[in-house]
Parts: sequence; C-alpha cells; structure tokens
Amino acid sequence: MGGGMTAGGAAGGGTAGGMAGGMGGGLPRPHEAFPGAGGPRCGTDIAGSATFCLPLAVCSTASTRTCTVSASNYEAYPGAGGPRCGIDSSNSSTFCLPLAVCSTASTRTCTVSASNYEAYPGAG
Repeated sequence: MGGGMTAGGAAGGGTAGGMAGGMGGGLPRPHEAFPGAGGPRCGTDIAGSATFCLPLAVCSTASTRTCTVSASNYEAYPGAGGPRCGIDSSNSSTFCLPLAVCSTASTRTCTVSASNYEAYPGAG
C-alpha cells in the first residue's frame, strides 16, 4: 500500500497506497474500503453489487452497509496491506491490516481502534 495518508486512505477508497506509511501515530477513523480488503460481505450497493467489510470487521447493519471494527492488537505480517511495521524472522517487511497502526515495530504489534464505516464493492 505505498505512500502517505489520503482522505479516506486508511481503508483506502481506491487509493490502495493510502495506508502504508499513512496512519503514522494517528488513530483509525471511519473510512471507505479499498480493493482487496478481504472482509465479510455486507449487503449490496445501489447498483446491486455485493459490498464487503474490511479485515477485523463485522457487518453490523447490512441494510446500510455498515461495518464495525472493534479495538484489538495483533501481529503484523507480510502483505497485509496496511502500514509497514517492522520485519519478520526472515527479514521480510511486515504490515498491519487496514484501519490499524503500527504501535510497536520491534514486536510487529499492530493496533486497531473501534470504528464504523460503510462497506463497498470489491473489498474482498
């Protein structure tokens, strides 16, 4: 996911590069989702296409395509699509999931705060 934070970028509404260096020390906020997020299906959009939540989220209200993510900590891993957060034992870069921040790079710990956002097509 590449560059700096853009509006809606942590879950990146089309700016898949929006999250990787983007969250810094900021807390997750409600965001548009981005292609390849890989979360659960959550209703359909106005065109009738399926919409999906982001990882670490649940579909809380399918009629409004609302996804909810709860606060949690987890270990970063290669290719997660979020901000870079240290390296693993094979010296590969590790990344947090969307909506998360790298809270401790030395232990590859990612932190996500509770937030709500709208699901969108193509998120997974």
